Formats: sequence, C-alpha cells, structure tokens
Amino acid sequence: MTINQVKSYQNSKYISTYKESILELLGKCAKYSVSQSVNLHTTCYIEEKTKEEIRQLLIDYVPTTKVEKIRQYKELLLDSNKFDEAYAKLFINDRNDAKPYTLVVDIDEVEEKIKQQIRIFYQNHGGNEQIIRSSETTENVNYIYHNLFSELDNWIIKNHKEQEKNPELPFKDFYCLLMTSNVFEISNKTAAGFLKNILHNYFNKYCELHEPEDVLHWRNNWNFIRTMCDDDFLILCKKISPNITSKNDSISLDQYRDLINEVGVKKIVIPLILAFGHYSLELSDVKNIFVLNKDGVHHLVSTITEDMTERAVQYVGKQIINNLGNSSTLAHLLYDIHKIVTTELNGTFEGTITDVKSTYEKEFTSNINNKRSVNEPPRIEFIGVAKIKEELL
Repeated sequence: MTINQVKSYQNSKYISTYKESILELLGKCAKYSVSQSVNLHTTCYIEEKTKEEIRQLLIDYVPTTKVEKIRQYKELLLDSNKFDEAYAKLFINDRNDAKPYTLVVDIDEVEEKIKQQIRIFYQNHGGNEQIIRSSETTENVNYIYHNLFSELDNWIIKNHKEQEKNPELPFKDFYCLLMTSNVFEISNKTAAGFLKNILHNYFNKYCELHEPEDVLHWRNNWNFIRTMCDDDFLILCKKISPNITSKNDSISLDQYRDLINEVGVKKIVIPLILAFGHYSLELSDVKNIFVLNKDGVHHLVSTITEDMTERAVQYVGKQIINNLGNSSTLAHLLYDIHKIVTTELNGTFEGTITDVKSTYEKEFTSNINNKRSVNEPPRIEFIGVAKIKEELL
C-alpha cells in the first residue's frame, strides 16, 4: 500500500511550508505498518533537508488545526521511535528513479499530462471500438478530461462537506466513466468542469503576476462557486457575460470559453472581487454572486471588454437586450442591476424590449407592477473599471 498527498503551493520551495503534510504522511505510515511508501506530490522542487533537520521541524511544529490528529501522529513518530522507519519510506522531489510516476509536476503541465494518460489508457485497452476511435480526436479528449475533472471536483466538495461517510473514490468509478460512450459527449457537467478549471487557472496566473496580499474575498466566492450545481454555474457564467449569445444545443467548448474570456476575468472580475469583495451581497444564490452593492447601487462584475468607440454602447446594449428577451432566467438575474462593469465602456443604452413583463409574470407567477415599469425603454448603464474604483473607494 502506498500513501500519497498532493500539495500545490505554487512556487514555494521551503520545506517548512509542507511540514503538516510531511507529518501526516509519516504519521499514517507509522500507524499503518503495511505502507510500502509515502509520497509527497508538489508543483515545484522542495529544498533538501537532512533527516535530523526534518525531525526537529516536526518536533517544533505547533498546529492550529487538526490539533488532536497531529498530536497522535507526533506521539506515534517521536515517542514510539517509529520516525526512522517511516522516514525511510518518504519520497519527495523525484529522488527515486525507479518510481513509475513523477512527484514534481508544474501546475501548468498537469492538464496535458492527464490528457496524455487518457490517450495511453485508450491505446492499451480493448473493448468498444467506437470509443477507442473517438478518443483519438483532441476535442473528445477534452470532453473526457473535463468530465473526469468534474467527477473528482464533486467528490472533493462532498468530502469537505462530510457528506460521505467513507471518503473513497475507487478507480473502478473512473474506469466505468472512461468506458461509457457518453463520456465523449458535451454536457452541462462537461461544460461546468471545463469553465471551473479555466477560472481557477486564470486566478492562479493572476496571482503569479500580481501577488495579491489578501485573497480572502476571492476564496469566499470560489468556495461558493465550487458548491454550485453544474446548471447554476453555467447560469452564473452567462450572467457575467450577458452580451454573449449561448445555447445548450450543439455548442462547443470554445464557445463556452467565450463566457469567461481571459481578459475580462483578469482585468475586471478578479481585481474587483479582491479589492472590493466586502461590498458583495450575501453569497446565497446565483443572483447575488459577483455583484457589488454600495449604498443600494448594484454593480454587476462582468467580462465585457468592448473598446470605448462611438457605437459600442449601442452595440453591446442590443446584444444584452436580445439575450434578455430569449432567457427569462437572465432577465431575472439582471433586473435589479444598476450598472454593468466593463473594462472601459461607459454610458447608458436605452432600447426597447416587449416581453420582459410577461416573462417575469410567467416565471414567478406574480405581478411585478410594484417594480419599475418594464413598458418603458430599459436603461442599461455601463461603467468602466477605472470609474467604479472611484465610486467604491
């Protein structure tokens, strides 16, 4: 039996960063004597330390979480003299060339390495010839990867919520998924897994370039996002990109990518949530997330990156109005928004829409005359990211 732990601390090479992980690995090794090896997987190489230096690091470690568990591991290792035996089974930094796998993989390489293994899996396994042939295309491998990513992410969420009494994820579950023909078909699960992965990668890249001091507000939003069902997450993506027309039928992953375009996420969504997340409405549903509220004015953090040209406000406004007319859900999400934040677009669009009122009454089976009149031309106000920073400061 082998015990593995994965830690992604970006570029942290200091072994003190990983002391809790090392202590847990060695503690489990001491507890379960059948363990043949314990492996720490990281995204960068860790500074080398002697056995005695690591022993002292663990002795000095005073945990603030998992206190009772850590105490038990320290007793097993240090008071029962099992440290030497356990340490001999510890592997970090790929120092054992005989290992059939690597322990250090750059975070930017993870996706491609997994896709390589997916291809190898289908090359080495017989069975349904249609499945084998389908796995040979790049698009289908993307579908498979994001289906697997979504399956794993859902398991992690349930595990963290302690919804699983026995937190195990058998390989047979992945095997069954891989050998099912619909793994090659795009679904809401595929799309949601795809977009969550992209959004997470955008944030990691942003942090590498900007090194924000406090990421609490982003983490609060991200933790909420991860608990969303696939349908709600896709609705969220459409909400922050209300100018992008999207349908569920025959849509490709590249078209889904437009919903969270990289420039909009990195120039608007991430920096505003980091800086002004304390103005966010309560994270309770799709309607409130990524909306900043100061003095009763609701600002929707969007991904709109249209340049400030003479006709830009009219052009983007019409796109949004068309989407509102086609989606009662989107109309509901944007109904109480006062300003939509863009990279540089400023101004107010006044247009016409004829079916918003009937859409609301059909969707919510209630009269909305107490709200502002929807028979009048709706006003969509855009505000550039520079100006909203002045408003929120």
